[in-house]
Amino acid sequence: MTDILTTHPSLLAPVVSENEGETTQATTTMEQSPLLKPVLKVFMKSLKSEDVAVQSTGATALSKLMLGQLITDIDLLKQLVITFFDPETSSNAQLRQALSYFLPVYCHSRQENAERMVQVATGVIARLGTLREAFVEDEDVDEGEMVTITVVGGLLVDWTDPRKIVGAQEQEAIGAGRLRIEDGVASKEGSTHFMLAEQILERLVTSQTSSKLHKIPWSSVTDHKFRGRTQGFVLHAWEASSRNISSGS
Repeated sequence: MTDILTTHPSLLAPVVSENEGETTQATTTMEQSPLLKPVLKVFMKSLKSEDVAVQSTGATALSKLMLGQLITDIDLLKQLVITFFDPETSSNAQLRQALSYFLPVYCHSRQENAERMVQVATGVIARLGTLREAFVEDEDVDEGEMVTITVVGGLLVDWTDPRKIVGAQEQEAIGAGRLRIEDGVASKEGSTHFMLAEQILERLVTSQTSSKLHKIPWSSVTDHKFRGRTQGFVLHAWEASSRNISSGS
C-alpha cells in the first residue's frame, strides 16, 4: 500500500469539487480525498496492534509517507512518538530502531515538520507522564525499564531545535528565528523552541491535570537547553507559573 501511495501521491491529494448554487456561476472547493480517512485509520490501528510485526511494519511505512509529506496528520505523529517511548514496545527492536532514525530526521528536515512536533509535544508528555506513573506503581516491573520524562523532554527539545533544521543557517543570516521582547511578550518569528515554550506554559496555566503532573513533566522539560535567549524567557515564565500554581491562583 505504501509503495502504491508513494508512486501515486494524487490518491491522497485533495480533490476539486464543483458546487452549483442558485447563482449562474458554479464554485469550486477543495475537499479531502475519500481515501485519506481509511488510510489514516489503518495506520492508527497498526500502531496500536499487539502484533509486533504489524506494529513495526505500520510504523516504518507511515514514516516513509510522512517524510514524503503524503501524510501530515498530527494525531498519527503523536501516536508514533508515544509508541516509541511506550514500555510495551521495549521488546520490539525493529520498531524502536525505525523510529529512532525517523523522528529526528523528520523534524530536522523541514520547518513545518518541527512545528508539527511542537503541536503534539505537550500531549505526548502528559500521556507518557500518566503511563510512567502507572508503570512504576506495578510491583512486577523495574522502574528503569521506562524512560523518564526528563529523557523524553530532552529529546523533544532536541528534535525541535531550530538550529538543526535544514536551512536554519541561511534563515538566521537574513534575520529569521530571532527572538525579541516587546511589551513583555516574546515574538517567535519562526523559533520552534519558543513555540514549544509557549505550549508548555499554556499547559501549565490551563491544564486540569493533577498538581503532581504539573510539577514533574514540565519542569523536567524546562531543565533542558532551549535555544539562546528563549532559555531566559522560559525560566522566567516557568518561575512565575510555579508561583501561581503553588499559591493556587
